[in-house]
Amino acid sequence: AKTAYGIFDSAVNNAGIVRAVSAVQRGGVIRLMASNPVENTGRTGAQNNLGKVQDAQGVVMHSGVLDVSAGEAGAAAGEVTLAGERVGVTGMIDAAGGGRVLVTSTDLTVVTKTSSIHTSGQGAGSGGNVVIWSDNATLYEGSLSARGGAAGGDAGNAEISGYEDLGYRGKVDLSAPAGRSGNLLLDPATLQVTGGVSDGSDNTNASAFQLINDAGSNILGTIQVADEGAGAPN
Repeated sequence: AKTAYGIFDSAVNNAGIVRAVSAVQRGGVIRLMASNPVENTGRTGAQNNLGKVQDAQGVVMHSGVLDVSAGEAGAAAGEVTLAGERVGVTGMIDAAGGGRVLVTSTDLTVVTKTSSIHTSGQGAGSGGNVVIWSDNATLYEGSLSARGGAAGGDAGNAEISGYEDLGYRGKVDLSAPAGRSGNLLLDPATLQVTGGVSDGSDNTNASAFQLINDAGSNILGTIQVADEGAGAPN
């Protein structure tokens, strides 16, 4: 199947709804892989994610719904893993209830404007962790939330990185109304910050004040920018 980006001939293509709802003693697990099995630890940083995908020879495309959200109070955290040579996400991934989401590739990871990823805590629970990674290049334009629960709990942490290149134009919510905010790690080899108003265009003449406010309008939490390969462990 071809996407609007014209770069994916899918080996693994999900356009439907897949549910593995989490229960108290068993977290739901969904894996879409065009590679050897990949462990989803939720840890951030290049030392935890670089070279993790082995023998990738295909493309993973997700445009539907993947649901491992908590189906009842106290449910175990769910887990969603997408891994391949190239990975594209245009649909929804729901791991609400503190789940873990890993989207990783050896060549290219694309998360489009139509995508949404949820790992927010429920009740007094903490948010889960999200890693969007590529050993080469990542383009992120989606929406991600890993909030702490409304009645307590800390927000989760997230990493959005391409080891060589990163394009970041999306939204991230790592807030916690009754706990600690989470951390967002950006860890490419080279990072250029330009101004803008989330309209898809860049304004290289923006002032520092505008840069801070434009970035802050789409990120709720703490931003960490690491040197290449030096991502902070989680």
